[in-house]
Amino acid sequence: MNGLVISTPKDGFEKYYKTLYTIDSDYRHYFREANIAEEPYVLKDITARVEREYTNKFLSELARNWQPIVDGMETWSIGNIISQRRFFYYYVRPFVDKGKKLFVIISDALRYETMVELAECISKIPRMKVDMKQPLLSTVPSYTQLGMAALLPQQTLSYERREDNVFADGHSTKGSQAREIVLRTAVPKSKVMKAGEFLQIPAPKTFFKDYDLIYIYSNEIDNTGDKKETEKDVFKATDDEMAKIGKIIDKIRNGNGSNILITADHGYIYQNEELSPEQFSSFKPMGDFFIDNRRFVIGTNLVKSNDVNTWESEDVGLKPGWQIQTAKGYNRKTKSGSGKRFVHGGTMLQEITVPVLHVNITKKQGISEVSVDILNRMSRITTSNQVIRFYQNEPVTDKVKGVTLRMAFYDEKGTLLSDDVVMTFNSSSENSTDREQIHRFVFKQQLSGLNGQDIYLYIRKKLSDTVEQWGTPEKYAYRVSVLFQEEF
Repeated sequence: MNGLVISTPKDGFEKYYKTLYTIDSDYRHYFREANIAEEPYVLKDITARVEREYTNKFLSELARNWQPIVDGMETWSIGNIISQRRFFYYYVRPFVDKGKKLFVIISDALRYETMVELAECISKIPRMKVDMKQPLLSTVPSYTQLGMAALLPQQTLSYERREDNVFADGHSTKGSQAREIVLRTAVPKSKVMKAGEFLQIPAPKTFFKDYDLIYIYSNEIDNTGDKKETEKDVFKATDDEMAKIGKIIDKIRNGNGSNILITADHGYIYQNEELSPEQFSSFKPMGDFFIDNRRFVIGTNLVKSNDVNTWESEDVGLKPGWQIQTAKGYNRKTKSGSGKRFVHGGTMLQEITVPVLHVNITKKQGISEVSVDILNRMSRITTSNQVIRFYQNEPVTDKVKGVTLRMAFYDEKGTLLSDDVVMTFNSSSENSTDREQIHRFVFKQQLSGLNGQDIYLYIRKKLSDTVEQWGTPEKYAYRVSVLFQEEF
């Protein structure tokens, strides 16, 4: 980070979404793996260094260069960067006007860096085309109620009363029912659903016919990070969220949907280590406030402080009448009872860079997948260490992609009998022998007790790289014929 220079708001915003986001991505990936390591104590020194380097050389330097830019902004806007408040009109309305059914997945606290990874994973799925849009500039404060309201059709966002309820053109946006009312003012045949509800739709083709626009809300990340007891699991929740989005996309595909927009209400800052006192602001809000968060305050007659930026509500695109204070840099206010490592609501680039991804499910599959056969398949299992050879029939090319398969032996009741192996077949070699792979399946129990019975090799194809999503298994029967002494 030495030598980082940010000259304008646009310069900083572009530097983040073009290059700097990768540091946040690498940080998340490290702790995702470190947290599931079999012997985490071996990584103790490396983990401490990663935490130190991320905070001291990345977050601190980024804040030191970005905060003066924010201090110089008279209004919350950046030239040629679309505001989150215009999401509906820039991205949703064009589909509706052309009569194209649209699905909008809104993932609470899905950061820009995560969306980049998600886009890469989705792009590898047959029939999926992805288009990563220029990110949006979030609302200020960058938090759920305001960010969710900004993604709806509206001209004016406001706080009409002294409560955490954002209104869109005079309509409340709190909860699914209220958001659906707002959505239907612009698109009468609209539907708002939570992700869990959407995934339970039994007949998607029939269900989708009744709607032109469906908003789907998912909340694995923010729900985990906002709680003191679970904030440490936010990176695992990120993987869970990507998996859930993958399932939502599969449901849309099964219902013959073709256009999907994926976005978020805000991002977040997360530091894995226990925070030092200097990372907390001594600021205590003074005035008549009705929202007091670790990263922001909303009210009237707020007393200005060097620790925060003080905005008039009209300067951040809201109806006049209120003041908003946002913490400078990545500092937090001390606040008992809430989490402190996962925060949002301020103006750091991780919080305000809102991703937008367009996924188009094409009708014709332009890219096929390699096929995999079992070589010299025997119909009997004669040993507790069974070697099986697999053959990738064609090389990987621009038009033929590889596959990842998960394989294991099961009995007739579906009980796992052997090790469970994942193998990837993606060789581009024209030499057939290079496309062969071998695995020795080791059985976990004595097979002689199953002599004369059929067991089954399950082969499941990985449906998506978004994490663990496997297809319905193809089953290959083998008759057990093991001599008792072979097991010793």
